[in-house]
Amino acid sequence: MSSKSRHSIIPSAKGTAASPAPKSIPWAKNPEWTDTIINALKNDDKLQHDLFSSTLKKKKSGGFRISGVPKSDHHLALAKLIFKDDKVFGPEWLTNPNHLGTSVNGHMDVLKCDYQKYQTKLNGTGAGITAEQQEDDPSVVNRIGKC
Repeated sequence: MSSKSRHSIIPSAKGTAASPAPKSIPWAKNPEWTDTIINALKNDDKLQHDLFSSTLKKKKSGGFRISGVPKSDHHLALAKLIFKDDKVFGPEWLTNPNHLGTSVNGHMDVLKCDYQKYQTKLNGTGAGITAEQQEDDPSVVNRIGKC
């Protein structure tokens, strides 16, 4: 055996570079990514059901059955639509698609929470604003438009 020990042949963890942390996904700067998610959901009833339905619809009503596809697979499919051909995140799609799928899931959770917050706020005033109230107080219309 040579004078080199067996351990000198095995690479040391000290000398290896750590893999870089995944890039932060700038959702706010890229509203077209959210539009892609919304359009995919609008055009695919099965996707809507799989991601948002908590109960099975009765077969008689013509509703869908749960597909058995994990939500994470749907998040990956949406991430592929968004990031596969992106100049910045396309390479990450090839090397770390799970990070992008998880980001889609997180972004959808944020959108859902924001929606619920605004829905609660708008419903907190009761039945809403009637046409008569709008005529009596035109400033009500202006306040509605400033969301």
